[in-house]
Amino acid sequence: MEGSATDLSIEAEEIIRLRKALYDILSARTGKSIEQVEQDCDRNKWLDARGTIEYGLADSILERMALPQ
Repeated sequence: MEGSATDLSIEAEEIIRLRKALYDILSARTGKSIEQVEQDCDRNKWLDARGTIEYGLADSILERMALPQ
C-alpha cells in the first residue's frame, strides 16, 4: 500500500472490517468460535479435501463430475 497516512489508515480499517466479516461467516458456517477461526487464520492452515470436511468448510468430496446429459 502507498499513499498518505489518512489513505493508509482507511485501507487498514477496511482490511480489518473485511477480515472480521470473513471470520464471522466462517464461524457461523463451521460452528467454530470466532477465536478459533482467528487462531486458525492467523497462520496459513492448509487443508486437503478431507480436512475441509473435518473443519466444516465442505460437505463432501466430488470424486467424479457427472457428464451433462
